[in-house]
Amino acid sequence: MTAFDGHTVLVDGPCLFPIAVLTRKLLHKLYVIDSSAPFVAGFDLVNAAKLIIDAVSLTVYKRNPCTNSIVYASLMPIVSASFVSSSSTHYCLH
Repeated sequence: MTAFDGHTVLVDGPCLFPIAVLTRKLLHKLYVIDSSAPFVAGFDLVNAAKLIIDAVSLTVYKRNPCTNSIVYASLMPIVSASFVSSSSTHYCLH
């Protein structure tokens, strides 16, 4: 794979990671690189988790279609954030 700056980057995967985002838990395919670069997930993860992102207020929402209730997490310090932990185990498909 070629990075933005044109250098070649070795990737491993796809790997299935168990991911929990707000109330949604899913297994999602990600590619892994041996680098100190920050974690990056694409629009496919946002779509799979059915998230609504409000970039201005730094808040992520998810609406439950069954109950029509809204769950959210925010980086704003005056708003309490929801957090769901997940396992760090991943499964690579080769």
